[in-house]
Amino acid sequence: CHMDILPAKQCAIAACRHAFHKECILEHIEQSKEVPDADGATCPTCFQPLTLTLDIRGADTDSDDEEESTPRRGQGRKAGKPPKKKTKGGALAATPAAPPPPPTTAAPECMACFERPRDALYLPCGHVVLCMECTAKLASKQCPLCRQRIERVVKTKQDGAEASRALTVGRNTILQKLNMSKWQSSSKIEALAQAIDKMVAEDPTGKAIVFSQYRTMIDLVEWRLKQGGLQVVKLLGYMPLTERRSVLAAFKSKPEIKVILMSLKTGGEGLNLQEANYVFLLEPWWNPAVEMQAVHRAYRIGQRKPVYATRFITKDSIEEKMYQLQQKKQLVFEGTVDAKHAALSKLTQEDLAFLFHC
Repeated sequence: CHMDILPAKQCAIAACRHAFHKECILEHIEQSKEVPDADGATCPTCFQPLTLTLDIRGADTDSDDEEESTPRRGQGRKAGKPPKKKTKGGALAATPAAPPPPPTTAAPECMACFERPRDALYLPCGHVVLCMECTAKLASKQCPLCRQRIERVVKTKQDGAEASRALTVGRNTILQKLNMSKWQSSSKIEALAQAIDKMVAEDPTGKAIVFSQYRTMIDLVEWRLKQGGLQVVKLLGYMPLTERRSVLAAFKSKPEIKVILMSLKTGGEGLNLQEANYVFLLEPWWNPAVEMQAVHRAYRIGQRKPVYATRFITKDSIEEKMYQLQQKKQLVFEGTVDAKHAALSKLTQEDLAFLFHC
């Protein structure tokens, strides 16, 4: 549900910056307690130990709504009392509650300049105490209220009309810029979804690696596959090392996770993923060796299944020309490195001039 976030008062933000509906994430925590030998709840997206901020304080001017946004399974808390803290993996970590906003429809003023409205939302603590201009002048990257390090600043509005609209929190993705209820999938994404559905039907224990060069494409594919009921993880360049390890460990150890999405540059080298025996390349790359390196993430020592690699090439597009260029480069490689003279004989003078920019 982190892809379809409702207004801020209904959100919970994890320390890993993934945002969820409060009801969904609290239900996830309760379910994780029922799992035997579990170390605690983990983030459903990146599988790191889960720490949550349940209140995005200052993001909503309605104090009544803020009080009612934090009860857990029918257990309310008194007004002004900060949420409880726990210390294990399923902890709900929240900083002390900020003072309630004044009972007025006007947006509260910045606590530094007292001229502009508060419009800077600090993550992961969730406080809104300054305007964007004063935030830019902060000497230290710490929240003035709780002294927690500011990882990201999101501009928001404090008027009544904005309170009913969705607030962009957590990680910034293409999904937050689109109306996903009206979004239509592309032919390439649908072809990938059909190929993965076929894989699951024919090989229930099979797993797939999906490579793309574009982060926006990975986000859209993730949304589409999850809509189809598949459990998906992704590995991208911006992820810290701890998050990458958690994602890879979950993909290798959890049989219900069928797909891992990767950027070609991040996951194309240095990984051993023998758990996967299907590889899907969503776009061609100029260098065919880069694609072969990506395919060999699954074709490693210890692989006991046949490995199937699939390229998706859009007809009558630049991708067809890129694929033709790949074939010509491969012929040059075979003719020079492998000394296959028959390969060079297939290249025309125009092909060689194009390849070497003569």
